[in-house]
Amino acid sequence: MRNTLTFTNQYVKSGNTSNKKGLSVIEFLFFGILIFYYLLPSFNVVFPVMLIMIVCVAYTAVLCILHTKGMNFFLWLIISAIIISLMYYILTETSTVAVGVSNYTLKRLLSKFQQVFMSFFPLLIFYRMARKATRQQKISLLTLMIILFLYVVLNTMIELQVNENATRSWGEFEEQNKKNVSTYAYVYAVPIIISCLPYWSSKIGMKKTYYKALILGIEIFLFAFLLLAQYTLALLISVIILFMQISSNIKNHTNKIVLWGGVLLAIIALPSILNFLAERVPSQQMAIRLREMATFFNTGDASGDNLGGRLELYGETIKAFLKSPFFGNRKLSFDGHATFLTVFADIGIFGGMCFVMVYILAKKLVGTLFDKSQIQAFKPAFIGLILMGLTNPIHSADPLAITVWLFVPLIIVTLGGGNEKNLGN
Repeated sequence: MRNTLTFTNQYVKSGNTSNKKGLSVIEFLFFGILIFYYLLPSFNVVFPVMLIMIVCVAYTAVLCILHTKGMNFFLWLIISAIIISLMYYILTETSTVAVGVSNYTLKRLLSKFQQVFMSFFPLLIFYRMARKATRQQKISLLTLMIILFLYVVLNTMIELQVNENATRSWGEFEEQNKKNVSTYAYVYAVPIIISCLPYWSSKIGMKKTYYKALILGIEIFLFAFLLLAQYTLALLISVIILFMQISSNIKNHTNKIVLWGGVLLAIIALPSILNFLAERVPSQQMAIRLREMATFFNTGDASGDNLGGRLELYGETIKAFLKSPFFGNRKLSFDGHATFLTVFADIGIFGGMCFVMVYILAKKLVGTLFDKSQIQAFKPAFIGLILMGLTNPIHSADPLAITVWLFVPLIIVTLGGGNEKNLGN
């Protein structure tokens, strides 16, 4: 595995600064289509899931053959996805496809493979963009992602005006609206976007007050959206990683002390803040969730229906893993609601470590494409991903994957300079 991560360092150290001709038109359009696929649910349902996966695997295999020196991680990704899907098939009876489908065995294997592989495929898009794309191509893809995120958020806001619980029922909610986005997995990506905004504003010369006000307005809007969407834990995760990003952008130690002093005071005042918000949110369900969180942080009482139920699931998942740590559990009577916990309960410590190792290697690969300051800028996004995976089922949340492994890294490498000039073709 060590060799898996040495390839990019070789490019960086070599100082290869040959002129970039940019991605071919076909490859660039292919990436654009995939961005639509990951971020726009109504576009996603047009294409068969397995067809997209086969195309992406074939594309990866071709690159592995043509550019073996730089593709070790992605070869490892394919192998890991195969191992994890086989372990799920052998050790568990859980499935992510309907029992009545034709060729159930094959589709069950492919379904889990698709979840793992497609979660990290955006990293290959980023790797190609960082090494080959022109600045104009990078900005074009960034702009596309911004527009799509804005589109689905605004349409979800429309849905929330009709039904305040729309985002809690996921695809089961059928509203007579042609723009209904039909799935809300992308909400998991919102905290990651919130965390990268301070870096964005610090890198594009935003000296004028109205630019800073625009960024602040976007952050406030996204926080308000999470409140309306009733994603309480995503809201708290947003606050944590936002302050991490702000801290990484502050160079003066005194200012950092002031910032984290303010964070400490905010933590002390958190129950009051949560109760204050609970009195003002239009959603009754969100108000209940906020009051439960306030009680928990104030007295440690987690007996509320929402929070207590979730914590109980986490505890049951951990107990299930401890009951059978090596071979997992063939069938669990509950959904653990936390990807990084349930995978260990499902397929045991060896399968769980294989799953986690892919995340660790992916993080290291991104780090090899960055300088030190850029690594610091990416860290909040990665920590947000881990926190989200410990509290939510993110294994099939493709918008979260593309945000962590493409959107945020592409912002950093495009705006931050650094190693980008040394990556060569």
